[in-house]
Amino acid sequence: MDIDNLYGKDLAYVVIDVQKKFRITTEDAKNTGAARIETMNNIARMFREHNKPVIFVKYIGGCECHPYEGTDGDEFFDGIETDPTDIIVEKHFMNSFRESDLEKTVRGLGCNSVLLAEL
Repeated sequence: MDIDNLYGKDLAYVVIDVQKKFRITTEDAKNTGAARIETMNNIARMFREHNKPVIFVKYIGGCECHPYEGTDGDEFFDGIETDPTDIIVEKHFMNSFRESDLEKTVRGLGCNSVLLAEL
């Protein structure tokens, strides 16, 4: 994958809501979750190696659609790899762009496209 110039696009990798409070406990999610996390980590590593931005979007607030009993719901899923160069954007709505700094952050980094990921 050539992420330096993908059809003339300057990409940012945006990983959305990989927080414990969004853990889905279906059998499919249990069986494929680790592989999906590893794929996200591999893509993030590739972006970092090419000096392309990796942005994590974190939802601040309760989540009634996926009740979570723990006290660490805002933490990333176990296995998610982050780097000090990564950027974290907080959001207060389920739409990652609504009243958040995501668009401003992406554009401020000189990016005109995003590769979105979520578990």
